[in-house]
Amino acid sequence: MRKILCLLMFLALFLILASCNKDEISDDPSIEPPKHVHSFGEWTVKTPSSCTEQGTEERTCACGVAENRVIDPVGHSFGDWEIVTPANCVEAGTMQRVCWNCSHTESAPTESVHSLGDAEPFIEATCYQKGYTIYRCTVCTYYEVREITQTHEFSVEVEVYPATCVQSGGIERYCSKCEKTLFDYTDPLGHDEYGWTRDEDRSNSVVLVEHKGCCRCDAIDEERRVFVKNTFSAGETILKITNPYSPANPAFNYTQFIESVAGSCYSKKGYYQAYLSDDGGLAVLVLLNTNNKIVCSDVRTDLGYANDITYNSKTNQLLVLNEKRVVIFDGDTLAYVRTVNMPRTGDAIAYVESTDQYAIMVDDRVEYYNANFGYVSSFRIFNFGNGPYQICADDNYVYVMFVSNDGVGRNVHVYLHNGKALGKVSIQKTSNSNPTGISIVDGYLYVSIPDGSLRTLLKKIE
Repeated sequence: MRKILCLLMFLALFLILASCNKDEISDDPSIEPPKHVHSFGEWTVKTPSSCTEQGTEERTCACGVAENRVIDPVGHSFGDWEIVTPANCVEAGTMQRVCWNCSHTESAPTESVHSLGDAEPFIEATCYQKGYTIYRCTVCTYYEVREITQTHEFSVEVEVYPATCVQSGGIERYCSKCEKTLFDYTDPLGHDEYGWTRDEDRSNSVVLVEHKGCCRCDAIDEERRVFVKNTFSAGETILKITNPYSPANPAFNYTQFIESVAGSCYSKKGYYQAYLSDDGGLAVLVLLNTNNKIVCSDVRTDLGYANDITYNSKTNQLLVLNEKRVVIFDGDTLAYVRTVNMPRTGDAIAYVESTDQYAIMVDDRVEYYNANFGYVSSFRIFNFGNGPYQICADDNYVYVMFVSNDGVGRNVHVYLHNGKALGKVSIQKTSNSNPTGISIVDGYLYVSIPDGSLRTLLKKIE
């Protein structure tokens, strides 16, 4: 009987193995059948895990072989915290929460809480300092001090002076809380750069200027010049006027004081000249008529160095530029009228009749001032030689004289009143002395030098 059972079990095992590898078994008895390879199914839970205990899961092969592995605990899944014992001013309370899976309970303390009342003012806050309030507990003696702040609330803003590319601006703002007007700075604008631009208003008499720089201010990164044709020329010298400084004029009796000729100008009334004593303590003003006869003269001790002079035909006044002031005299008698203080040191001055303004040379700019010496506008010029600068003007043009670097040539550069350069006039040198002033009357340019004055006719090339 046992033999029959063993035979049946062997036959069953053979059939199982044959079914697992039936696609791989060959009918050829000489080929050895392949070894069995397990093919497991999906994992299935055998013992579920709990919040704290591990579980197991299993998978099996068709041949009956099984594999097992451990499942991690799922962990507690708690609900919301609930207050069990409320806290008071001095004792902590308790709270707990319960796991939804296993009813496990977890407890924790709560902080003691004071029942604070409304804020009590202590120190009032302002726009300039912090304030403080007190909160007192309604149950015990506990209290808290809290900081409060107040900031400005601006409603009106006024520009005091505008910001430039490199300098801050200034503004005033009114605070409605502290009722004060406060000054503050605004940030500089920064340069607004652009490409090559031809700027005729910044050109000299023989070139136009092209520059790269800021289109908002005068800052220049790079500059180049382009030659242009002169539009003015000078005719021949047609008149030489005797200067009263010359010993040839016996009517002039202040030669013992004279060291140098300062400013001079020519008008339809005549020829004005200012002289300086050798110690600079005295200045002599002289008026000659158109026949070279001295009309009047005056010795002054309040002029200092007379940089330049000009004649105002509307007021019949002679104006002497002396560093940072303009001293005004009557045009007929040379009697003192008044003195005007200027913001900057000027080198030369000219009166423009059509606009009733004064053109004053200040460093490398021509600045315009109205009849009351209030600033109007300015434009830049270029230095083409040695000083001193000399300037004169008519209704259309501004004339600026330079002595060339070699000391020989004298060039007068011509500008429109808006600063546009038109050309230059070359003046023949007839003296070893430098010019002390130039004037323009009826199209004639008068160049004043210590030993005589030259009158030159200007011709404009159309």
